Amino acid sequence: MEGFDVVILEANKARTSVVASNLEGLRDMMQDSCNGFKVAPLNAHPFAQAIDDVLERKLPGLSDAA
Repeated sequence: MEGFDVVILEANKARTSVVASNLEGLRDMMQDSCNGFKVAPLNAHPFAQAIDDVLERKLPGLSDAA
């Protein structure tokens, strides 16, 4: 279980949106649909769907929010 939020800070610093499990530590660093997407842990389909959503959106807008 990854609960350390430094990776989210690093990704956002690089203007990259994040898809992460909604776990303690991670959830505190993310605003859903702003700088990333929170997904229920241990459920692959919503995780994959969130990745698809990020790739289908206008990435510059998400990058600016991150």
